[in-house]
Amino acid sequence: MPDRCNDVPSVMDFYIGTYTRGTGSTGIYHLVEEDGHSLTCAASADNPSWLVRDHSKGIVYAVSEVSNGSASGGGVTVFKERSNGRLKLTQSMPSEGDDPCHLTLGDNQLIATNYSSGSVISYSIRDNGELGDSHRVDHEGSGPDPDRQEAAHAHSSVEVNGSIVVADLGTDRLMVYDSNLDLKDEVTLPAGAGPRLMSVAGGKLYVICELSNTIETYQLGDHQYNHIGSVSTLPEEFDGTSFAAHIEISTDGRFMYGSNRGHDSVVVMSLAGDLPRPVQWVTSGGRHPRHFILAKNALTKTESCLVVANRDDNNIVFYQRDSETGLLTDMNRQIEVPSPVCIV
Repeated sequence: MPDRCNDVPSVMDFYIGTYTRGTGSTGIYHLVEEDGHSLTCAASADNPSWLVRDHSKGIVYAVSEVSNGSASGGGVTVFKERSNGRLKLTQSMPSEGDDPCHLTLGDNQLIATNYSSGSVISYSIRDNGELGDSHRVDHEGSGPDPDRQEAAHAHSSVEVNGSIVVADLGTDRLMVYDSNLDLKDEVTLPAGAGPRLMSVAGGKLYVICELSNTIETYQLGDHQYNHIGSVSTLPEEFDGTSFAAHIEISTDGRFMYGSNRGHDSVVVMSLAGDLPRPVQWVTSGGRHPRHFILAKNALTKTESCLVVANRDDNNIVFYQRDSETGLLTDMNRQIEVPSPVCIV
């Protein structure tokens, strides 16, 4: 019998990042699931659209996805978790760019990507979790889509075999850096793909592309990225407008999940072959599923839940996940959260 996330014997808790401008949201929310739910505002913040959580230090890092032309400016904030779930602001740092939208936490550094200004910034991390020295690099270039690729748009980063790989949606490139952000290599994607986010498993790099609605798969070798194929995130019969968003792979490396904004779905893919193979599409339970998380059962440690953040319907939706087949079942459980866009 598959694990059920509503049978978790201890508390599940999440921090939820939101868009705050014109949405009614006030910042970062804390959700506790235990015989029902408790939702509270953990901290006031300006457009905390991406979060990462360091459980070992009780630290939450958040972007402030605004431009430097605004009063506050784009930035990265550091919060300390309190025992009641509230977050205490301990530090704010400029992102040295416009609209930071993603963070990657390493052993001793934090990487932020500034979408609108097309730059990447690395911060050292002190023992207490606060940020130290920073170093920024700027991307240049454009792509074939005049509306979305008029300039470089650094969207996310991931660590790959000691390198930092940055997906640039505006230039259809993966920029490969060393830990000091010195450029080592560039990988060119299909024109107009719009690479958004990445995940690594089984010696392969998977890139979900926002504009082409595809997963591009790369076999990783010794400093090599060999493109082996492309798979759509959408069912063949769909002919509407959609933009791929989040990607996540189960910890056992057997299944991949991706979200589609427009089709408003989550696709389940098997990773048993050379390329991902779609095995299921489920409705996301709301409009604009920007992010989701695979949540673990506290007893079995299996990822028995998938929780989706639907920005435009102001809800998060729970799905039961079968750890053997990877398939999802709607649990008919929704919680209202204003403009949710990230769950950690």
